This record gives sequence, structure tokens and C-alpha cells, in this order.
Amino acid sequence: MKLDSTTLNSTSHFLNFLDLNGVNIGSIQANGTSGIAYAVQGVADFGEYMTLASKLPNEGTIMCQGASGVAPCTASDSARIVGVVSAHTGFLGGIPGDNKVIVGMIGQIPVKIATGSAMITPGDAIGVVNNGYGQKQTTRGYIVGIAVAGQQPDGTVLVKVNPGWHEDESGSRLAGEQVSSLLSVLPALPLSSSFASLSADLATISGQLTVIGDAQLANTTIGGNLQVGFLHFDDIKAEISSLTGLVTVNSNLNVAGDATISGQLSVGKGIVIPDKTTGEDYCVQIDNGEIIKTKGECQ
Repeated sequence: MKLDSTTLNSTSHFLNFLDLNGVNIGSIQANGTSGIAYAVQGVADFGEYMTLASKLPNEGTIMCQGASGVAPCTASDSARIVGVVSAHTGFLGGIPGDNKVIVGMIGQIPVKIATGSAMITPGDAIGVVNNGYGQKQTTRGYIVGIAVAGQQPDGTVLVKVNPGWHEDESGSRLAGEQVSSLLSVLPALPLSSSFASLSADLATISGQLTVIGDAQLANTTIGGNLQVGFLHFDDIKAEISSLTGLVTVNSNLNVAGDATISGQLSVGKGIVIPDKTTGEDYCVQIDNGEIIKTKGECQ
């Protein structure tokens, strides 16, 4: 199929689709000087026939994927949003059938809004309440998309459908890679942040990390010095499989139980050993090659 012109622009139509009144409802046309576009009059979306797990829902219903097919979403299964029942799909895939429904997965689609929703303006995130109805999302959670217009008299809102996650303005949720990215761009600045709880799959910290309170670490590699005010091990055998290098204890080291040392143990002042019978402490030291024992602590 070709045009009888060597110049193409957006008015160059290869094929027009007309209704019974001769009104153009779509066309295949040039999108410039070297390409084509399938143009639809009005809103359109990319959709597919999907298997139903419930009775046929109305247009504008937010749908979630279940084990046996799609059904109107509830707030509790909003993580499984797939799209919105659409009557304006311009690009349609899948296989039709009696138990199928057309679900628009991306594009601009009218969405039914619950009567209890806060006022919606363009740019607001749209979440789901129950029975496939949407609402303005004011907290963190899964959404079906972003409003591109205000609420219409029929109770719908035109939504740019693109299911995802909405983070409210006051949120402080940081993924591990976000922590790494944040610290990497601020290497020369002191960073002080407070988190009630911080969970990170991967965090790289260049500089000083100060933790006030309890810290639980698993599979942790520390390159450099570790300064600890108080270090407590519930089970040192299970928690530390090997310790290589120099371990310096500036204050007291109390070991409740057995300790096995393979290698050299260096002691400065002496070793305090309790008397087996009386239980009194004796300090054992070496003086001029002779073993000296003194009652009490080592001085």
C-alpha cells in the first residue's frame, strides 16, 4: 500500500477506519517523514483477553491476578494488580472466550472510584479499596496508576495505568542499594540519619558508622578498625568460626566457659587463677624466670 506522494507527514493516511456515519475512528498514518502509526480517536490502551475467576465485571474495575484467573481487587491483594477492565483497548492480545475479559494493562483508562475517596486531582496516585474500586492513595502502598484528570460525573477518573508502588512524602524506607547510592555521593560530608528500623540487603559505608543501641549483624566483613564499647556474644563458637589477625582488648575480657587458643597468648600483668579449694584469687606472674604467685589481683 502506498501513497501517490513523495512527501509524508501526520496528515498522510494509508488507511482510514470509518463508522456507519462516515466518522473516522482510527487510521494507519505516517508519523513523520519515514514511519507509520496506528492512530485511534480518543483514549486507547494496550490490553489482553484474560481468564476470569469471577462474574464479568463492569468497565473501569481494577483487576488482580489470582490462582484461577483475574477478579476485582481488594485492598489485601493489591500487590497483584494487573490492570483495569477496558472498553477502549487499541492494541489487543490474547484469545477471546466466554470466560475472558479485556484487561487494559498500560495506557489511559477510566477507573471506577469509591464514594469514600478523598478528592482526586491530576497527578494523584490511585490505589484500590474493595470490589475493584479505586481511591486516592494517601499512604504507602500498591497503586494502579496516576490520575490524569479529576473525577467525572459518572464516578470515574481517567488514570494512566501502570501498576506499581507509591511512597508517601513522609516515608523513610530505603533499600540497601539506595543507602549505598546516598552515601557514595556524600563522601566528604558528615551524615547523620535516624531510623527506627533500617533493613538493607546491601549497604556500603565509607567512613564511620556509629550505632547507638543494639546491632545485629550477619555475614559481616569489616575492612579496617572496629571500635566497640561493649561486645557481647551469646555463643562465640557458633557466631565466629575463625578470627585472624590481632585482637586487642583494652578493658576486661570475661569468658564464661571454655576457651581454646591455638597459638600464642600474650599476657601483660599476669594471670589471675582462683584457688581450687578456697576459691580465693591468686596472681601468677614470671619474675626473672621464676614463677611467682601472689594472693589477690595482679598489680
